[in-house]
Amino acid sequence: MKVLDNLVSKSFQNKIENYLLNNNFPWFYQKESLQSSMPKKYKIQTKDTFNEFQMCHKFIDKGKINSQHIEIIVELLKELKMETSQILRCKANLKFKTTTNKKHNIFHIDNPNSHKVLIYYVNDSDGDTYLKLNNSIKTVKPKKGRILTFDGKIMHAANHPKKNDKRLIINFNML
Repeated sequence: MKVLDNLVSKSFQNKIENYLLNNNFPWFYQKESLQSSMPKKYKIQTKDTFNEFQMCHKFIDKGKINSQHIEIIVELLKELKMETSQILRCKANLKFKTTTNKKHNIFHIDNPNSHKVLIYYVNDSDGDTYLKLNNSIKTVKPKKGRILTFDGKIMHAANHPKKNDKRLIINFNML
């Protein structure tokens, strides 16, 4: 697990946030943050977890471009010195303020195959990311421009913000 701040210039951080929060950017409703069709062996649900709706936009799915808005992702990858060909899936997740007392969303892995995860935090917010490492839980606070990378076999969970209006991230699953 690595947390890196400000690998992307401040001006580009602002450009990404403004682009994704523009009134013309297409968001798609997901009834649950974690799809219920995911096999139980790839998720951990407890009395402390919840599964609320979110808005989503898939840029790349199953290694293929899925969006007319891919240019913003290509620009981000250039800033990070990464290749588009490494991406299995790339999507933006927009979570809204919740009033639940439960701790976080369901622990899960994104893909059962060997891969890496990179999370780019688009805005400052609460709604930490939780990682299950051995017998401990590590948390990472959303901070605009922050990048979190980890092995895709690590169970992780997001959280909806409880103080801020929204939490916006871009999630990459890579070879």
